Amino acid sequence: MEKLLFIYYSLLFCLATITFKCSATTYTVGDSSGWDISTNLDTWIADKMFKVGDALVFQYSSGQSVEEVTKENYDTCNTTNVLATYGNGNTTVPLTRGGDRYFVSGNKLYCLGGMKLHVHVEGDDKSLAPTIAPKAVAGSDENTATLSHSPSSKKSTHLSAGTVHYCARNVLISFIMEKFDHCPKASLLPHASEAMASLGGLQNVTGINLLFKEGPKVNAKFELKPPPYPLNGLEPVMSQQTLEFHWGKHHRAYVENLKKQVVGSELDGKSLEEIIVTSYNKGDILPAFNNAAQVWNHDFFWECMKPGGGGKPSGELLELIERDFGSFEKFLDEFKAAAATQFGSGWAWLAYRASKLNGENAENPPSAHEDNKLVVIKSPNAVNPLVWGSYYPLLTIDVWEHAYYLDFQNRRPDYISVFMDKLVSWDAVSSRLEQAKAFSA
Repeated sequence: MEKLLFIYYSLLFCLATITFKCSATTYTVGDSSGWDISTNLDTWIADKMFKVGDALVFQYSSGQSVEEVTKENYDTCNTTNVLATYGNGNTTVPLTRGGDRYFVSGNKLYCLGGMKLHVHVEGDDKSLAPTIAPKAVAGSDENTATLSHSPSSKKSTHLSAGTVHYCARNVLISFIMEKFDHCPKASLLPHASEAMASLGGLQNVTGINLLFKEGPKVNAKFELKPPPYPLNGLEPVMSQQTLEFHWGKHHRAYVENLKKQVVGSELDGKSLEEIIVTSYNKGDILPAFNNAAQVWNHDFFWECMKPGGGGKPSGELLELIERDFGSFEKFLDEFKAAAATQFGSGWAWLAYRASKLNGENAENPPSAHEDNKLVVIKSPNAVNPLVWGSYYPLLTIDVWEHAYYLDFQNRRPDYISVFMDKLVSWDAVSSRLEQAKAFSA
């Protein structure tokens, strides 16, 4: 009887603790915009007052994360030493203590772009702890009880400690599932676990763990890769606003749409390059091609630029340009003309032509070029040189209108000139040339 009374009062305490938590406020960070680079978190938090017992819900796409850090690391966007990290795409963080809490994106570039949150929590964190925790029943040992199911076993009316704990566990689980299903389970975990501790270690019972256990974390196959510089790193040549829309909206949409198209299909499990070549389908383009190619094109495009870029290349790259085009100036003229005359949306490329690269996959290639030479080609919409097999891309410029319209409106030639004069990363192009020659050797 003493054990049952103990369990009864412990359950009351546990449920009271959870009820307190459930009456608190749950805030979805950024509201409908979520935990995203495009969300103005300073505006979102301006009218909020947080107290101990509240919870923050971070909603974000796969491939993103939330890191809790110190103030010093918050100020500098340092994500090397974090207090806690979350990456399951729908994270609830209970505010169990008063004071200041600091959260940043796991991607430093996003953090520098404003994807970070500082909240001040009012209240004493001790208010959530029991004043006097119930003591464990003397002599109880949950490991001493076994339930026999053999035909010859006799039924016993004695309630062992293990049986009592087993019953208490099931009562608690059933009650919580029925009465508190409107509360985020993750937000109840710290307080439920604390209350369970008073049941003599029930916080480690399998049934309790299953109730609050997070589901398996799924790592996205295709992720939205950030540019290799801050979103304002190309200013004033290319504005932060252009990067926020071009990378943060258009590129993001290609990634998310591709994941939806590929999952569960015959393309699932293939690399991005394999999906591009397969879905190009000899020019009879399949649905996944456009998103797959645009993901690859944009990853490649961001790496073609750098702050303080442009100018003239050097070394072997310059030698080959002068050999194959006559001069660097003639190359510039040909590249700019290809980009300017690409009708509608598309891309212009500098590529290394070598039939040994992957010639058997070539479908609908551009006009014939000599092997082991640099060439300028252009492609419509999402098409890129990978589908032609024998062309190794070294440099590209995006001439879709969303790439330049915010900064240059309808002046595509001006955008092309500025790209070549002030943005091109010739170091990246030279590195790709070395790779192309190695593959074709």
